[in-house]
Amino acid sequence: MPIRPTPAAALAAALAALAAAAAAEVEGPPPPTEAAARVVAAYEARCAEAEAGALIVAPEAYAPADLDGDGAADDLVMDMAHAACAWNGTLWAGTGGAPVHLIVGDAEASWWGGGWQLVDFDPPAEDGPPPLRVLLLAQHGSACDSFGAAPCVRAVAWGGDGFVTLGAP
Repeated sequence: MPIRPTPAAALAAALAALAAAAAAEVEGPPPPTEAAARVVAAYEARCAEAEAGALIVAPEAYAPADLDGDGAADDLVMDMAHAACAWNGTLWAGTGGAPVHLIVGDAEASWWGGGWQLVDFDPPAEDGPPPLRVLLLAQHGSACDSFGAAPCVRAVAWGGDGFVTLGAP
């Protein structure tokens, strides 16, 4: 006759399995840069602090881009709307969107938003400066001194040694 575990032993085994799953660090593709790895590590720590399981990062979280206007898509937009803790999908996302991290080399900055788009402003003359690359970030209406669903867009550009934008971060 096989020995069946007591309910308490079965519960202990289930909790041990959940703890082992929580110990898994990050599920998904590896961060493509060292700066992105630092961002992922911060979110991994938030999942651990909240006891919310492993950080799951979808491939869509990493969007190669040309943020500094040098013609190469060697910069990165990390949209954390495509990442979540295994047991808490809303730890850092809500009506105001989710953090969007912009990375150029080792420089990183972030804002909350619900969608983004890159646009180029053409120079006024052919012999002028290169086009200005600007990231437009849809934000919660409160960022524009209005109500939540009100249209609100932040413009962010690379300023040579960091990101620049109008108004409060």
